[in-house]
Amino acid sequence: MIGKPYLLFFALAYVALLFVVAWRAEHRKQWLLRYRPVIYALTLAVYCSSWTFSAPSASR
Repeated sequence: MIGKPYLLFFALAYVALLFVVAWRAEHRKQWLLRYRPVIYALTLAVYCSSWTFSAPSASR
């Protein structure tokens, strides 16, 4: 099992990656068109993980 420092590092790195992708897509339109599948996959991952964590608490 991975330790808490590694988990925190990867979580922060993932959030930083999301911000970099959003910034690049907003400032460079050609980059948005080229990497649209990657951006879609990242947004879908965020949507699914947030729904997974919020659904059990809503059923209580």
